[in-house]
Amino acid sequence: MSCSALFRILIMILSSFFIIFQVQADDPSLPSPGARSPLQGLVIDRTLTPPGRNFYKQFARIWWELNPTLRDNLVITENPDALRGSQILITMNRKLLFITALSPARSEIEKKAMHAVESVEQRVKYLLNNSSVHTSEDLAEDEF
Repeated sequence: MSCSALFRILIMILSSFFIIFQVQADDPSLPSPGARSPLQGLVIDRTLTPPGRNFYKQFARIWWELNPTLRDNLVITENPDALRGSQILITMNRKLLFITALSPARSEIEKKAMHAVESVEQRVKYLLNNSSVHTSEDLAEDEF
């Protein structure tokens, strides 16, 4: 192949990339750079037992009523134990916000969920205030 033929192929490839990127930039179905992603502010269920799922449902319902604009995701994880019930962990960005023991008795689940929402809400406010005040260029947000 001659140099001019290679040059024409290179121009065609570059122009096709430009057309593809231009079409993607003009696509209204794609979110704009400043728009909120639909995958932000979720409460993720990683529970395993019926009492754990009930705790998740109660917590998520109360949380979304009180905090509809939080951008970070919360993860509710359950570690079941045959003798003592379950251990419930609530994390955000790999930081532990709340931990409690959940017995199989369904009567206390709603009270524990309300207490968890209050505690997590306070901890999230503290973390968000602390992160805005103590920003460091040396460490990433997750300290790695």
